[in-house]
Amino acid sequence: MAFRVRIIRGAQWMSFAVVAAFLLWTVNYDHALKNKSGRGNDLTFKNAETPEVEFNKALASAKKSAFYPRFKHFKLHEIIQWNGQSDSSGDLEEETPVFVNATELSETRPASAKIPGLEDVFISVKTTYRYHKERLGIILKTWFNLAPEQTYFFSDKDDDEVNSLMNGHLINTKCPASHRPRDLCCKMTSEHEAFLKSSKKWFCHFDDDNYVNVPALARFLAPYSPQESYYLGRPSLSRRLDLSTWKRDEKAKFWFATGGAGFCLSRALAVKMKPYISAGKLLQVCDSIRFPDDVSIGYIVEHILKENLTKTFEFHSHLEQLDRLEPDTLHQQLSLSYGVLSNQKSNTVNIFNFTIKNDSTRFKAIHCFLFPTASLCPWNLIPR
Repeated sequence: MAFRVRIIRGAQWMSFAVVAAFLLWTVNYDHALKNKSGRGNDLTFKNAETPEVEFNKALASAKKSAFYPRFKHFKLHEIIQWNGQSDSSGDLEEETPVFVNATELSETRPASAKIPGLEDVFISVKTTYRYHKERLGIILKTWFNLAPEQTYFFSDKDDDEVNSLMNGHLINTKCPASHRPRDLCCKMTSEHEAFLKSSKKWFCHFDDDNYVNVPALARFLAPYSPQESYYLGRPSLSRRLDLSTWKRDEKAKFWFATGGAGFCLSRALAVKMKPYISAGKLLQVCDSIRFPDDVSIGYIVEHILKENLTKTFEFHSHLEQLDRLEPDTLHQQLSLSYGVLSNQKSNTVNIFNFTIKNDSTRFKAIHCFLFPTASLCPWNLIPR
């Protein structure tokens, strides 16, 4: 028995020695990195020969500096086939996008990644001037860089500094800044008209609190024909909206895709909708049914044109409990969001067991989970 105890204690001390040696080696390694780059754990690998090499280096360094065993689950996915192009956004800060040097940002931002089918997509983001600093900064720093030529922002006021950061894609709709249904429909009219003036085949609308998974969106649209009528989105309700239950004069039941999660229209359907949207017609619809833009779009598509909503549950809004999403399914999701639940608890996507500094929206974590070779990754991981 005594001999067995001595063996067990010896094994324990041996384990402690191995762990101590590993920790000492890691500290020295991290110190060497700091001396070499002057940036601590904020590593970049701009000179990597291939995306695989870049990813492996980032993965190894993150493991050593953060002691995060599940970092290996980060996925490379489409990065490998994009010929090594990563999405850089310069030094844009999440809360203060307008103070970025626009020239510097344009010099560090590469061309759009070569995502098949993306050239056919018109991505529209509805925003308002009061959220230019609060919400657009993190978008410009993350997913916008994957589709800078396809993405347009529709606001209610000019903002030259922010406009310079998004390739001149900030459009002043001259609509009121309120959240009233009629004013939201005013912006949607501008979005729809801008799409029709383009040569794009798909119109995809999002809000300024959405993270858009650009490659997944392009993949998702690929099997559908833009020459046919398609209305793709996530319904807010578990049943058709019945206007009669809302004491409306008109009796109509229809599905609608919630604008807070995003939805897409094929060009064929968008053209069919033009008589009911352009020249102030959408405002008349909004006034008639007394609902905002996303409901009015559903009314036009399903009730007037007799087309159907294709229910797509990969779109997500702040109305859902986002922490229930499994991290391993994020590469399949088309949009994500953030917000606050009724109990004032933060409603964000939960990626395993870490958090990131200055990442209240979790967009940085999402972006680095999907695209670990992006210039802002790997970040300093802080165990909860």
